Amino acid sequence: MLYTRTGDKGQSSLYNGERRAKTDRIFEALGAVDELNSAIGIAHHYCKKSANGMDEQLIEIQCNLQDIGSNIATPRNDASETQLRNTAFDEGHIDKLEGWIDTLDS
Repeated sequence: MLYTRTGDKGQSSLYNGERRAKTDRIFEALGAVDELNSAIGIAHHYCKKSANGMDEQLIEIQCNLQDIGSNIATPRNDASETQLRNTAFDEGHIDKLEGWIDTLDS
């Protein structure tokens, strides 16, 4: 069991320590990223059993989704330079993903 000593009171913390209501859109976005990551984890499980070569790509996508979640959980207007640097998302990942999609579509 995880015990943070902060109590619930319908709030949760972002990376910079800022507390927001759990109904805030940011937590909806984080939940969507987590759900997608879980679905990709299931796909990865089944791809490992086949020889289609997608398993490594799916692992990389999951890592990228973790980075995206960190980025979402870091408010731009109230984060330190270190926090912003630690949660930056390299847009080169998007180009790589689009390349994979193009290859799969061809």
